[in-house]
Amino acid sequence: MSETRKLTNKYRLEQWNAIIQERINSGKCVDVWCKENNITRDSYYYWLRKVKHSVIKKKPAKPSPQLPKVVHYYHLSWYQKPAAPVQQLF
Repeated sequence: MSETRKLTNKYRLEQWNAIIQERINSGKCVDVWCKENNITRDSYYYWLRKVKHSVIKKKPAKPSPQLPKVVHYYHLSWYQKPAAPVQQLF
């Protein structure tokens, strides 16, 4: 990809990011806002997907989550056997 094309794409993404933020801040649904601003619904969702994808590409990868801890759960009644271990999800 040429440098000019990269810059053009970056500029468009910045423009559409501002447009999408404007729509979100308006509080209106997509269809109504797009109609008021003469933007097709298809264009809005196309660029929404592009903007989201560009943000995801820029974020650093998250470290892999740790395995959940195993917590032993025992019934409070003295006459019952302990239950099987349960994974702690927090």
